Amino acid sequence: PDLEIKTLGNGEEVYVCLWAECTYLTGGVNEIQRHVTYHSYHTKLKNIGEKVQQQWNIPKCRYGKETRNMIPEKIDPMVCEWEDCHKEFNNVQVFLYHIQAHINETCYDIFSKKKKIKCKW
Repeated sequence: PDLEIKTLGNGEEVYVCLWAECTYLTGGVNEIQRHVTYHSYHTKLKNIGEKVQQQWNIPKCRYGKETRNMIPEKIDPMVCEWEDCHKEFNNVQVFLYHIQAHINETCYDIFSKKKKIKCKW
């Protein structure tokens, strides 16, 4: 994605989050990547929640628009703790797909076609 770079008063260049109502700045490319993809994942969850809210006639969220895009200030890399893996991810959704792949390869024996559960987390 296109990223805006801002030069601070001390000459330091930082990445700027362009998400609505967000003021996040960072000098690290991995940090801005994690931050922006977390916004994206958060938006996905809000959309799912809105559909459930409409289907089940649940009252709307009371948070105002100024807080709708608030996410944690610091987002650490997501680390796969599956046995012998330890791969790091900057994207929540890719991390979840990765974990699902571990589950799929471990929980189904293709030769006997029997389901089995063996967590290696």
